[in-house]
Amino acid sequence: MSMTTMATAAAAAIYLFTNASADTGWYASLTGGTDIPTGGAGQKAMSSTLTDLGGLNPALTGGSGTFTFNRTSWNDIYGASPMVNFQFGYDWSSAFTTYGSVSYIWDDSKTFLAGNANIPALGGAQNIYGTFSDYSDWLVTAGMRYTFDSGSPLKPFIGADLGAAFLKSVDATYTIPAAAITVANAKLYDGTTVFTGGIEAGLAYDITPTVALTGSVGLRYVDGMDGGRSDLSALGIASTPDAAQRLTVPLTIGLSTKF
Repeated sequence: MSMTTMATAAAAAIYLFTNASADTGWYASLTGGTDIPTGGAGQKAMSSTLTDLGGLNPALTGGSGTFTFNRTSWNDIYGASPMVNFQFGYDWSSAFTTYGSVSYIWDDSKTFLAGNANIPALGGAQNIYGTFSDYSDWLVTAGMRYTFDSGSPLKPFIGADLGAAFLKSVDATYTIPAAAITVANAKLYDGTTVFTGGIEAGLAYDITPTVALTGSVGLRYVDGMDGGRSDLSALGIASTPDAAQRLTVPLTIGLSTKF
């Protein structure tokens, strides 16, 4: 490369750098909020029959029982979950942004009505209650956002992303209080990595030229968890079906800064 060409390229780079718009450049944001499940089953329907319940409660030796587990939604099991998100991206203009993000979602299970146990020795159907282990997942996504020019510091935006969710394994504890039966910490779903995708709409308010307050509402899809061989053999269940896909509404608020 000749000296003239190198000088021309350097001059062009300096010109572009010094004349770059304040609307372009790198930014980072930190947001927090809640992730509300609206669809999908955390527990699929299952059923089994045991001819002798003595292994679960010696007082019921020789008695039989039929266990029926209901399809139960993620919302009934966990409810709205806390979440945090870190995002790092580039503003290509005042309107168009691309980014990568990492989110963490976690929650404790609620005790829920999981099904019923028909135990003739106890006079018929008895409630089965379930409690799952803590839910957590990491989301790693890449996305883009379009911000509308409102002519004011308050600007609406829309966005979408795709990526992977890293889901923690889930155990379950089932109890039948009337029968004094407890099956504790039984393996239910394996930890797995699945597809996730989401859309969002929100508002950004420019506090200063480099700092903005944001709020958004979205819709997120996370693929289901892997069932398979379980530790529910004491209840006559050799395997559990895959959990359904998780559909949620994330609500977030946060701060972003340009640099």
